[in-house]
Amino acid sequence: MRYGLHTATGYATTQAGTAGQIADYVEEIFDATGRRAGFMLGHSQCGPRDQLQSIVELLVPELQRRGRFRTAYTGHLA
Repeated sequence: MRYGLHTATGYATTQAGTAGQIADYVEEIFDATGRRAGFMLGHSQCGPRDQLQSIVELLVPELQRRGRFRTAYTGHLA
């Protein structure tokens, strides 16, 4: 049951740390997997709202500074 709970909630792959530490982790995994399709950032639906705010305000800018996350969207809106 514990394995199922950890898998369903994403807890098994949860990382904690500063924005720089998490950016290091994301870069390491990204480079190790051949950069095929990019990466997805998420937060737990049942976690505190400030988790998403931390991703947007701290982690994304750090990844942008490193050139790993786009700073603008190109293309056309539907």
